[in-house]
Amino acid sequence: MDKTRSLIKSDSYSRRQVLIETMNGLETEEITCANCPGHCCTFVGNSMQMTTVEALDLYFYLVDNDLWNEELEEKLKENIKEFRLDHRPSIGGGHFMRKTYTCPFFLFQSKGCPIPPQFKPYGCLGFNPSKQKELEGKSCSSSQVLLEAREEAVKDEERECKNIRESLHLAWDKETIPSALLDIRKAILALSLQQ
Repeated sequence: MDKTRSLIKSDSYSRRQVLIETMNGLETEEITCANCPGHCCTFVGNSMQMTTVEALDLYFYLVDNDLWNEELEEKLKENIKEFRLDHRPSIGGGHFMRKTYTCPFFLFQSKGCPIPPQFKPYGCLGFNPSKQKELEGKSCSSSQVLLEAREEAVKDEERECKNIRESLHLAWDKETIPSALLDIRKAILALSLQQ
């Protein structure tokens, strides 16, 4: 596992710093998710996908905090089955339709995500309310400018994502949260057996 960790050059916070600082700035202006039912985390609006690096960050957080266990693996598998995430219709050109699903970590309450910001997918951090005292998620949107600024800030490491994918023998550029985590787990176990 240490060999896999060494493939990632910077820490998870620095890759998300611009997103986290923006989110914290909004919170000081009382523009928060505190009063929202979390539609963006449910099948109503969630189609979040992660890159290999994002999935590794989240996976190592779960492992390091003793949160990765059989119960979590089963929950991830059930989530894939419930939302048919393993069946993605092709839209041509090697692209597939993104499916909506409820995040397996969502707690069904305001601020319903137990994952600390430095380990969340980039897209989750870039999706914020735009009005004060947001109530129903009606003014929430993804800031493409913010996500592009994050990408520019860490572009050299992002280029290395392909090398990491290849070393782990992963076939995807981005994958849903449950599928990415299970694939990462399988890849790391296979890598540790080879050592």
